[in-house]
Amino acid sequence: MLDRSHQTDLNTPTPQHFNTFFSCDWGTSSFRLTLVLLPSLEVLGGVTNNRGVLATFQAWKEGGGEEAGRVDFFLGVIGEAIAEVEQTLGRSLEGVPVVVSGMASASIGMLNLPYSELPFAVDGTNINVHRIGAKADFPHEVLVVSGVKSDNDVMRGEETQLIGSVNGAPASGIVHLYLFPGTHSKHIRVLNGNAISFRTYMTGEFFELLSSKSILADSVARGGKMMDAENLQSFTEGVTAGSGGNVLNGAFHVRTRALFGQCTPQMNYYFLSGLLIGAEVGELAHKPELPITITGSEPVVGLYDHALRSLGFKSTRLVKGEDAVLRGQACILQRTILTS
Repeated sequence: MLDRSHQTDLNTPTPQHFNTFFSCDWGTSSFRLTLVLLPSLEVLGGVTNNRGVLATFQAWKEGGGEEAGRVDFFLGVIGEAIAEVEQTLGRSLEGVPVVVSGMASASIGMLNLPYSELPFAVDGTNINVHRIGAKADFPHEVLVVSGVKSDNDVMRGEETQLIGSVNGAPASGIVHLYLFPGTHSKHIRVLNGNAISFRTYMTGEFFELLSSKSILADSVARGGKMMDAENLQSFTEGVTAGSGGNVLNGAFHVRTRALFGQCTPQMNYYFLSGLLIGAEVGELAHKPELPITITGSEPVVGLYDHALRSLGFKSTRLVKGEDAVLRGQACILQRTILTS
């Protein structure tokens, strides 16, 4: 049992200041809780597991699904992760606030928050945030960040990464594109400090379906590094085909390339990846001067960077996804709690 009779200097909050906060990045299938030092954003400890929002929602439903206990059920998952961090560090972290972004604000999350709407300020001033006060059985104030919608599109999680990606970037009178690769990639356009539009591309999901559940599955295989000469050439060929042709026709070439012995399954894996990424970013090719920031994790960020450069873009700015989450959540915490 941890002694909660005192707090160390590291994590003692005052009404105006916190030295640490818990970053909770809660996706559909994954859960990550990180203890973060302010203002350096140094990671002091954390927990990652597969207790994603969907699994947690299903467990709540199986336990009776009482709406009145829904928030507490989800807080229980966070509380167990906090207890693990406390045990590892050997100290109480009572009172440290928690910032939650991702799918926790969705219909399958801890509470279904309305979306923020466009335009929204990328400094976090008008993002929709729900505050849950600390209480005896969960002594942490919680901020749940909502997603953003347009007339025909939605996102949850990327809005927080966007706030963290823009951090420190110069404002100007030209449009900047912020690209977030993933299962459902997002392209967000920012002008003069405001996100003004965005589009979703099902690139990652299509790749998974085609590479594992279609006739192409036997023609591709993971293996090798993207920067291996043959894989890189195949990827670039895919980008060219995807950006300039019909992706439905191009996809069948994955099969014929294998049938005709023109490549290995590993090379074909990169060709298919390039084909779909090329189809996603191909419409940007006529704007090679467009400033682009790519936020995500390796190796996918590297794939997008190479795809854009092969289409004529002179440079792109790369941001690590985990860093963007921490910066975005810290900014939201600053504007929501620390200035209130």
